[in-house]
Amino acid sequence: MNKKVISMMLLLAATILSGCSSDGDDPPQPAQETGAPLQVMVVFAPGELGDGGYADDVLEGLNQLKRMDDEREEKDKDAVDVDFISRYDAEDTRNAVTQWAGQKANPFHDGDYSRRLLVISDPTMIPLLGVIKDDLRPTDEVLLLKVYEADVAKAAADYGLGERVHGLNISLTESIRRFCRYMDRAIAQAQTDGKEWNRDFLPIFRRYDESTWACRDSISEVLAEELGTSSRSPIGALNQMGAVFTLDAMTQMQETAYSLAQAFMQNYQQSCSAFCIVDFGKYNAGWDYYLLGHEGDDLFETLMIDARELATHNRYYVKRDFRSAFFGWGYDWMKQESGTLPRMTLIYGEQCVDNIPDMIDY
Repeated sequence: MNKKVISMMLLLAATILSGCSSDGDDPPQPAQETGAPLQVMVVFAPGELGDGGYADDVLEGLNQLKRMDDEREEKDKDAVDVDFISRYDAEDTRNAVTQWAGQKANPFHDGDYSRRLLVISDPTMIPLLGVIKDDLRPTDEVLLLKVYEADVAKAAADYGLGERVHGLNISLTESIRRFCRYMDRAIAQAQTDGKEWNRDFLPIFRRYDESTWACRDSISEVLAEELGTSSRSPIGALNQMGAVFTLDAMTQMQETAYSLAQAFMQNYQQSCSAFCIVDFGKYNAGWDYYLLGHEGDDLFETLMIDARELATHNRYYVKRDFRSAFFGWGYDWMKQESGTLPRMTLIYGEQCVDNIPDMIDY
């Protein structure tokens, strides 16, 4: 290529570049994208997820909030970001919640969230509010699940959060009353069949003992009202508060639940106390493994709390629909001003299903 051709090409290139910038205008830039003004963060207790019931329902309700936001018609931007914290032990959980409380900015876009909601799924974690209360802004709010109104009032007073703390719960009253009626009919039918069934000893097996947290689900209150002193209902607990949830630890918890079922079977064989209530959360499975392994045997009868149906004749369930309840509450929170929702929302009857039979079916 000769020098004349090269010179002409350089001149042409310079002319093109000069023309592109001769008017002094920069090329158009994409508009700065703004993030969602609202955020919902759910914190789960270590090892809580994967229960096939309550905790998983809460997570589904959280995802439903986001799907609703994504499916809005005439949507120009996101309205809400959702996220959750689930760690292996109490220390990691506390650190994650502390980090969240201090991070007011949207992590993906410029600007701070205008309002945030922290949802505490397990009431044993309410003391976390003492760690983060100074980092919460006047527009930030807290929702406590599975509590009574007195618990909400106490948390608000203890941590100086006023009207920004709320509670949401679903009562088991109607299902427990139905179970009491069922036990009486089952005992009468058993006597007709030559069995000596009774409900003198009616234990409630829970994840925590009452010194850690007395569950707010109406079970003990309804049993006392319906059965009086005719039944003794002690609390048996796995009691693993703050444990590190390694695979070995979770396996041990399942084995403990299995062993408790085995021990109750021995009690049933000796005393004919034929009924119990089980609420181990994720570790309900250990109890179920025992029942499935003894299908066809002369077994006691179990009412499983916040669980799903199991294909065995001697195990009933009651399940609270926290997915719908939490989604409905969260949707209302998105639409209203900070601090305007009721302090406590306690749902009776609705959003609670069970398979406790009205008639004995043999």
